[in-house]
Amino acid sequence: YALLTVALTQLVLALPALLLGEDVGASIHIARELGSFDVALAVGLLWAAWKPHRALGLLPMAAALAGTMALTAAVDVSHGAAPAIGEAHHVLDLAGLALLYLLVRPAGSAMHRRVELVAT
Repeated sequence: YALLTVALTQLVLALPALLLGEDVGASIHIARELGSFDVALAVGLLWAAWKPHRALGLLPMAAALAGTMALTAAVDVSHGAAPAIGEAHHVLDLAGLALLYLLVRPAGSAMHRRVELVAT
């Protein structure tokens, strides 16, 4: 359910950029392209939440997208090119990636055992 929540939130936040072309400091065309990436990630996360056995195929793309978005956001914030609050939505990208990883990790892994211990 956590992955579903992240995916739906990601989708809702992407809609203004996709449909209205609204993204601070971006042209309408660029805003819509960025919105398209966010919608694509949200749809992929929704698919993985619905069919967890398909999550492994999404992991490399989600890692590349979330990693580059987080890295560029951190660079932009550190250089004063973007406010931190304006880039905070990229936390959803990272949360989706982490939850996706939790779906595909090997059942016998040390991380899996730690998660089971904490859950019990």
